[in-house]
Amino acid sequence: MLRVFALFRDEGNRVYLVLFSLLLFRSLKLFVFFTLIGVTPLWYKLLVTVVTGYILLFIFLRRRWLTVIFFLVEDFWILLNAVYYIYFGHYFHLISFFYHLESNFNSVRESSSFLSAVNVVSWVDRFLIVLIDLPFVILILTNKIFEGTVRFLRSLYAKVIFAFSLALILFVEIFNVLSNRGMVNLLAKAVSQDISYKDEKLFITYYGTLFMNIVDIVYLIDDKLVYRIVDYGRELKFDERGKKKNIIAIQVESLDSSVVFTDYKGKPITPFLRSLATNSLFFPITVSYHFAGYTSDAEFTILNSLHPLRQIPSMKYWKDDRNSLARIFSENGYKTWAFHGNSGVFFGRNEAYKRWGFIEFFDIHDMSLEESGWGAKDEDVFEFVKNFLLTNTNDNYFAYIITMSSHGPFTLVDNYYTNELFDDIENEVVRNYFNSISYVDSVLSNFVAFAKRNFKDTVLFIYGDHHSSVGDSEYYRRSVSYVDGRLIDIVPLFIIGEGFKGIVHEPVSFLSIAPTMIDVAGVKAKIRTKGVSLIRGTEKSIYHMDEYIPAYRIKEGLNFYLSSEVK
Repeated sequence: MLRVFALFRDEGNRVYLVLFSLLLFRSLKLFVFFTLIGVTPLWYKLLVTVVTGYILLFIFLRRRWLTVIFFLVEDFWILLNAVYYIYFGHYFHLISFFYHLESNFNSVRESSSFLSAVNVVSWVDRFLIVLIDLPFVILILTNKIFEGTVRFLRSLYAKVIFAFSLALILFVEIFNVLSNRGMVNLLAKAVSQDISYKDEKLFITYYGTLFMNIVDIVYLIDDKLVYRIVDYGRELKFDERGKKKNIIAIQVESLDSSVVFTDYKGKPITPFLRSLATNSLFFPITVSYHFAGYTSDAEFTILNSLHPLRQIPSMKYWKDDRNSLARIFSENGYKTWAFHGNSGVFFGRNEAYKRWGFIEFFDIHDMSLEESGWGAKDEDVFEFVKNFLLTNTNDNYFAYIITMSSHGPFTLVDNYYTNELFDDIENEVVRNYFNSISYVDSVLSNFVAFAKRNFKDTVLFIYGDHHSSVGDSEYYRRSVSYVDGRLIDIVPLFIIGEGFKGIVHEPVSFLSIAPTMIDVAGVKAKIRTKGVSLIRGTEKSIYHMDEYIPAYRIKEGLNFYLSSEVK
């Protein structure tokens, strides 16, 4: 120990010890980061990280301001990617931010998908890893250590290590190219065809998250590259039969399956939805898709029966209406409307719903509703829909309603609703989520009762858009399934109408909702899809991020429990 202190007293030795420690702890930080985002590197990854770290420090440790900027940007990037991955279950694509710029300029809140992630994900304790190298960053910025570091980096010895490091990286890259997983191979695939989820993982494993985002530039230059190999699936045909049914679809913000089965103090969090579990056709294990389009991916998937794009928001840039559910209903003489309590500028909904064949899309402004926190209250939206449908439903219709009040971080309802049952819950995120979803549950109860009284030959579909991202705690289990390290959103689906009753415990997906609505309505149609009509059967395998996952594996990987009360 005394020898170590003696070594540290020597200025030259202090420089070497601080520089070596910075390299080591920065590498440990990155190693843990890769583990957090689902990448388990091989043993040599730590070595490669040290080597590349030396190359970067060789470049940036020549000016204090460059050093500070380098570490600030790196730590921010790590936090951004880690929080995003834990919240969404897949990798952050910087390109999606650029595609959302219009929304971001119109309201700071529409960076809210990430801001709510920061609020919802319990991230502080596990992400303190970004500070593990901070003491050595501070040390190396001190006058004598920094001056000694700069002198060392200018020495022949440092330059030889730099050259050796570059040679080692080149050797590794040659090995990767020969193994068909090198930078050249992956770039060629990015230009010639779509990049799969597995390809993304290879990008990150061998080149990091930043390089994967650099590759995305090809899609920013020409977004048609993303569309060219979209597989619509097989064609399903439906014949007209009997009297046609009207369809009301209600997409509920942050409603996941776990909350339907959760009790607090012996009472269900969502008493109405719990009652629906035994008074509807209930699919508790429904896979939703939640990628670059955030909430809008649910609408895109359901209204087009297509898996959303991972890199860019599908709703804003999808021009093809050949699979549009609204178009199919319009061709069968239906009136088609959509309603949302937010501004229609978000995700380009104003334009998207027109492209997809809706007669009209009503946002908060079209409905002349007051802003309440962010967007209109759900009860105000449903009151507008009630009055509208009462005076505009002489013909068959398809109505699509999107709720808003239970949006993360689950505080929008605080000014107008409080369920005192949850007041003593210490976990703030859980308390806020239970309170907001309790409010939505009461609003849904009121609207469904109204619809049953006033509209015959109408079937209602109620489903969540994506899981809430509320983490596991003594109160709650996260509503996801884990399959080979992949996080899959699980939401409930209720089909309410005469003759629809029962619980289907087999997994299904959003890709099956459009064909099911067509089948339930009894209209003539053709649609290409990777889903099925759920009144005829369930999917044996679920299409998710470029591959089919056996349904039983999704069921086996559930992170929450299906209550015996409704089994």
